Amino acid sequence: MSIAPNIKMVVGLGNPGSKYTYTRHNLGFLTLDHFLANAAVSWREKAYGAFIRINMSGQQRIFLKPLSFMNLSGEVLRSYMRTYAVDPEEVLVVHDEADLEAGVIRLKKNGGAGGHNGLRSIIAETGSNAFYRLRIGTGKHEIIPLASFLLAKANPELLDPMAEKAAAVLEDVFAHGFIKAQQTVNQS
Repeated sequence: MSIAPNIKMVVGLGNPGSKYTYTRHNLGFLTLDHFLANAAVSWREKAYGAFIRINMSGQQRIFLKPLSFMNLSGEVLRSYMRTYAVDPEEVLVVHDEADLEAGVIRLKKNGGAGGHNGLRSIIAETGSNAFYRLRIGTGKHEIIPLASFLLAKANPELLDPMAEKAAAVLEDVFAHGFIKAQQTVNQS
């Protein structure tokens, strides 16, 4: 049995379309791609989401990329949660975090939206903030407005290592449990 049995669904946040592929706001999508790269599975699309269902440590897990825009992520997540009978407390959301320095990874449970439209949508649509979060720091630009900075194309050489690091933290969550992984990553 897995040490993280209560996490049944992992949701990576981002925006659909090639225009957003290598943007900071799509670090959630990119992290799931890195995490599942060696799993010999492919994304299926249905009901405004790309998803993968796999068995990990004897438990079915769903990985989801909402294919609506960020501010509508909660609608897609709510639909998938209903379909697969998943509660908010069984969801881990992977997302960019402008309030953390670029490349800093933090794990958290509960909390508000902190200005993040994807989190705001999830909280509004599910009626709960009791989900787990894997936050990937993007930092802020001194001159460029935040939305423009997060949605601007970035060099894959900058974003891929951030997503790989976040994928390794996600692996640690499933290998050692959320609390232990949180203690390790939040102290670094």
